[in-house]
Amino acid sequence: MHKHTKRHLDLINNWFDLASIHAITAIETEARYILEQRLELDEFVMAMGSFFFTSKDRNNPSPNNVIDEKDLNEPEFYEMVWKLNDKFNCCGHPMRFKAGLPTINNW
Repeated sequence: MHKHTKRHLDLINNWFDLASIHAITAIETEARYILEQRLELDEFVMAMGSFFFTSKDRNNPSPNNVIDEKDLNEPEFYEMVWKLNDKFNCCGHPMRFKAGLPTINNW
């Protein structure tokens, strides 16, 4: 492989890695904002190709108190996450957190 081609590929990989970090950070920042604004929410969870918020209401009929996307009514957030996921596979990056608490990446 030509040395200039290798250099271009290295630059692409570096920029892609940096963009992936920013995409995950954007998701976390917005999810934390939603948790701070919506006091009925308990936690944000993202892993294994999916993401969701949970409810503080232990009478929520869904398993593990998961809030359905249509019930959360945050379409811009869902659209942002799925677009970023299409480009950077963000939902494969595990994270969970509650408002004001540290992010847990290994559970």
